Amino acid sequence: MTEEQARHAAWVTPTLVVAATTGFAYMLAFSYEAGLCRSYGIPLELISVSITVMGISLVSILSLLILPFCIASLIYMAVQGESGPVVRRIRILTPLLLLFIVDIQLFGRRWRELAIVAALVCFFVFLEFLLPLLTQRGKGTYLQKLRARDEHDNKMLWLPDWAVHRFGLEPVTLFFVAVIAIIVSIGAGRSTALRKEMYLIRQTNPEEVLLKTYQGLMICAPFDRETRTLKRSFRFLKVNSEQGEEFVLEKVGPLAMEPLRTPDD
Repeated sequence: MTEEQARHAAWVTPTLVVAATTGFAYMLAFSYEAGLCRSYGIPLELISVSITVMGISLVSILSLLILPFCIASLIYMAVQGESGPVVRRIRILTPLLLLFIVDIQLFGRRWRELAIVAALVCFFVFLEFLLPLLTQRGKGTYLQKLRARDEHDNKMLWLPDWAVHRFGLEPVTLFFVAVIAIIVSIGAGRSTALRKEMYLIRQTNPEEVLLKTYQGLMICAPFDRETRTLKRSFRFLKVNSEQGEEFVLEKVGPLAMEPLRTPDD
């Protein structure tokens, strides 16, 4: 065991691992609920994470990772033991491509939801594969252009390189994994809200739909069946009310929030 490995092992205790895992699971569950609540317009301060919420969110997130895991395994087997500028770029772009695949699973043909990740993929493809054609015109073949670009980049200290040098590869990798997991969790929550079809309907005038329940508080909102839009107003009902509330399960979704009104409207 090297000195660095011994130093890392000294502070990685079972108690710390359990605490970190629990905190990470809570963070993913909160991110999932945040994505869902933002789609409904529910204030984030009302979110309450319970064991049930954690279980639902984690199952939803894990189910999204099956296809990306299979694709990542195929890519890893294809480039294992290989080297060169093209393989290096494939390894760099793979996490971003997997994130794009997850986004497609979440949002399907909702192009507005895919725009940010798609733009990032296009930007890095241009940066890694097309930019060397413009900056290394004096070189011969395409591979020579890529190698010349790599030599130029190796002389510069990029932020990820500085972070790895300062903190080590494992902490930096865990940080990026955590960031990606949070992004996926928020997207999964938003996707759940955008795709949900079955809702509990409160028989009032106007009709109200049950959006979420946090800490014994049911959050309902009026909606329009014709346009399938939610009104930007909420009613809060206690679950343990003595009178009780009657709800009917109906297929009225997917629902979307009505456009935000401005003071001029």
